[in-house]
Amino acid sequence: MRSKAVDDIIAERQRLEQIGILPRTRRYRPSDLPKAAAAYALAGVPRYASDGWPELFWPWPKTRFRPGAARDNLVRAAALIVAEIERLDRLGPRLGNDDDDVV
Repeated sequence: MRSKAVDDIIAERQRLEQIGILPRTRRYRPSDLPKAAAAYALAGVPRYASDGWPELFWPWPKTRFRPGAARDNLVRAAALIVAEIERLDRLGPRLGNDDDDVV
């Protein structure tokens, strides 16, 4: 039996793919998805959110960063981490170390 949290992460992962945020439909630097996940994770912690930490990690134009409630931010962060793991799995053994490579 899965928890509601896991179901919500899966639903958010699918939603992100539908709106074209994920690497199957777009090309990103390898660090973009982990940075976006970190931004949303930090936005889920009021102390860090109020100090502006999430914006320091956000890899795209600031207008695209729209944090919400703490739980929603953490669900989105988890969905972005899943997307990054899937991207790495698609790369297989040819993982590069260059932060600016587009894959």
